[in-house]
Amino acid sequence: MRYAIVALLLLAALQPMMTQTTLDEPVVWMSETGGVDVIGEVEPNNANTSGQEVYPGDVVRGAVDMWDDKHDWYSVWLEPGQTLLLTLSHASGDGVSMSVWDEENTHYGTSNPGKTRDTMFLNEEQTNVGGAYSVSVNATMTEAGGGAYVLEIDAGYNVEWYSPSAGWYIAADTYDAKGNIMYTSELSSYQFANAASTDDQSAPVWTNGDFWNFSISMPSMLGMTYDEYHQMTVTGVDTVSGKECYRVSITGKATLEMDLMGMTTTTIDEETGEACFAKDTLSLVHENLTHTSSMEMSGGFGSMSETSGREGCTD
Repeated sequence: MRYAIVALLLLAALQPMMTQTTLDEPVVWMSETGGVDVIGEVEPNNANTSGQEVYPGDVVRGAVDMWDDKHDWYSVWLEPGQTLLLTLSHASGDGVSMSVWDEENTHYGTSNPGKTRDTMFLNEEQTNVGGAYSVSVNATMTEAGGGAYVLEIDAGYNVEWYSPSAGWYIAADTYDAKGNIMYTSELSSYQFANAASTDDQSAPVWTNGDFWNFSISMPSMLGMTYDEYHQMTVTGVDTVSGKECYRVSITGKATLEMDLMGMTTTTIDEETGEACFAKDTLSLVHENLTHTSSMEMSGGFGSMSETSGREGCTD
């Protein structure tokens, strides 16, 4: 399912948040007040098994050549459905391109080395599993045989509002890597028994039966309607990876209907499963989710369905 709430407790009431992770102790090439720090590539990064870890928001400067350093590899971690935008810049005449793969070695294309500034964008479908995505910057056969480059990494993000009295988020906006709003989530109903247990400085205390039900929408387009709900219900406590957790059941359903030239296509995504959230921070430490997707078309064109799952620890 395309929507997953990021479980990170905000310690400020009704204030927006943008989560950003930065590279530890980067090599700084350029820094100006109000500007962007450009980090340098770190060798060895000539194979996908030794790719340099980079993060959304990073800008990396490096160089490749056909003879001594044909590839520079980078690895960027994405959450399921988190979009990715890569921008590669280099001098005119230099043969430099970039390519992208996921953990299953699926190749998502190669940029045009003839362009001095080219982009590659991975949408929700291409990143629906999440994990580590490998980016290779390549020297190609030109007279220059490579050259210096700058690689910019951008990814989708959430802006979320937390309310102590509700014990969880009450609204969220999801943006893609290009900065376009994709989804808006609002708390439509909830039950939080221990509202007096928390303020903007302490984590809420959840109890069995607490729930949060969200309605989710997307910008309207001609001939398209979208409706989604997402519900979390506290069912107990557990210990995962040595951490005391709240066990939470997850249910959700998204319906997308498109009407084009008299033909209606309805896509339904459903999600069920469990997740565990740490008691002290409400950070997500484990999840076991099943996703079912089906599509129906009017006019006698039949239907199709698909089921997949996601399980793992996040710490």
